[in-house]
Amino acid sequence: MKTHLKLTVVLFVAVAALFLLISRNHKSFSGRSNNVTVLNNSSSEVLKQTKKVDSLEFKRLISYFKLKRDEFDPSGTIRYMPETSPEKPKGNAIFCYFDQTDDLVANLRLRMQVENKEWLFYKKCQFLIDGKIFDYIPSNIEFNQAGTGNVCEWFDNAINENNFVIIKALSKAKIAKVKILGRNYDKVIVFSDKDIASIDHTLELYSAMNGEFVFN
Repeated sequence: MKTHLKLTVVLFVAVAALFLLISRNHKSFSGRSNNVTVLNNSSSEVLKQTKKVDSLEFKRLISYFKLKRDEFDPSGTIRYMPETSPEKPKGNAIFCYFDQTDDLVANLRLRMQVENKEWLFYKKCQFLIDGKIFDYIPSNIEFNQAGTGNVCEWFDNAINENNFVIIKALSKAKIAKVKILGRNYDKVIVFSDKDIASIDHTLELYSAMNGEFVFN
């Protein structure tokens, strides 16, 4: 009996430790605003923290972003979100964002969300960018009530060698849209010029702040 109890305790501790490790290493945008401080995006504090930075590009691009920091995050990580990005899982949107911790810029991510009257239950997307088709299977698709009587489904994925090709094409696109392949029906969303410019600005700022596009 005691042996079983010890094994149960050890297993519980191991699972808890694993969950904590995963949650620390996988930082994504949840749409929550609790405990988050909105920083002045022209703050000299931000520029001071980033030693390896193209200051001219930084000053040109920073007005397109809102900077946030969780006051309970001991690392002091600053998140760079496009000014046009939604605060909550609501509405149609696509954007990229990244984090800065001390002098390190990393965690470049892609988020796309779609609001609909009915569940799409999608598992695959097809991007049509300037006449070229890109297939993409996102991971960890989440869903929630949008607060409008509709539902919102979204994914928030780390940039890797597969979706980086899509993001690069999107950032310079003239015409771009995506077909979301649902379980029962599909939905097509046409990206606006602001959507495309937002992705372009994010990649430019990430590069100006010495972010690396290196994928395992």
